[in-house]
Amino acid sequence: MNSDSHAPREWRRSWPVLLIAVLVVSSIIAFAVAAQANSPRVVGLVHYQPVVVQAPSTGIVALHADLSGSSSNLRAATCPTSLVCLAVGDQGTVLSSPGGGTNWRRSPSGTSSELLSISCPAANLCLAVGAKGTALVSTDTGATWQPRLSGTGKDLSGVACATSTACLAVGQGGTILASTNGGAGWRRRASGTSNDLSGIACPTAKLCVAVGGSGTILTSADGGSSWRHRTAITGAQLLGISCPTSKDCLAVGGSGAIVASADGGSTWHFRPSGSPFGLAGISCPTSRACVAVGATDEGGTILTTADGGMTWRNRESGTSSALFGITCPSQTACLAVGNAGTILLSIDGGVTWTGGTTSALPPD
Repeated sequence: MNSDSHAPREWRRSWPVLLIAVLVVSSIIAFAVAAQANSPRVVGLVHYQPVVVQAPSTGIVALHADLSGSSSNLRAATCPTSLVCLAVGDQGTVLSSPGGGTNWRRSPSGTSSELLSISCPAANLCLAVGAKGTALVSTDTGATWQPRLSGTGKDLSGVACATSTACLAVGQGGTILASTNGGAGWRRRASGTSNDLSGIACPTAKLCVAVGGSGTILTSADGGSSWRHRTAITGAQLLGISCPTSKDCLAVGGSGAIVASADGGSTWHFRPSGSPFGLAGISCPTSRACVAVGATDEGGTILTTADGGMTWRNRESGTSSALFGITCPSQTACLAVGNAGTILLSIDGGVTWTGGTTSALPPD
């Protein structure tokens, strides 16, 4: 997964309309919105002191919305609870948000290695993996991290945990590692490929699907002990995968490639994305709704589908930064991360987005 040098956009606060605050109970994500008549619209996360404001149709809401963070590239994100989100990236960056994505603070990771993927199988248990075999475990929802021996020096690009004990990591040169104790220890599994593996999803304790270079797709029916190659229907590098059910999986990759399976990864079909640009990540909170992110020549790209990947719509990201990771903890709430500390939030399933960079955090 390569970094991108697109410059981030500065988010401005000079709006000629009344700023109001909306507390979205379903996702616990707070936003600033502008109201014109009775139709509020999301305009961006801003720095506020606690305020009480009157919304035309939503009543009085009091909240504190404050987005701040890092200038490091952010590679992946997850929200283990409705109140907590985590993001990881370059230089060992770990950001945690106790406000569901609105307030961000650094967590010491103890490493300067690039962190490429994160998975939280339980509210308090999180695993992160990255360059040169880096493997970290947190047992306090990302507040502190402990290094673990992965047994490899290969870059690890993806991690997934079907349960609080059963986890798999994939990476460079077809590397697959398995843990049966929540990331405390890892053992190598034979993948049968030398292609780089970039992403993995485990919708059940038994079923796991991994994707990677040259359209590589592998499936396991025994929790990662053994793997089976599936017919590649694209030559593009597949970078991200999401399996919302034991049957439905979608994977994305280079040149706008999107492939879908309705039988747990056994067979795959190409889905036209309508975009020639690379897609780096995908999240499907349901079998019908998915959000994919990536980069165009001008900045971040975001695609959404409401029919299980059959058709896709391009959405305005509002950022000039490449986007690398996406997580949708619910059908309405999504968080995307990317180049130079970019964090975007959506409360309508990826249709509209707010956010910007997180450059306000002090250096480590």
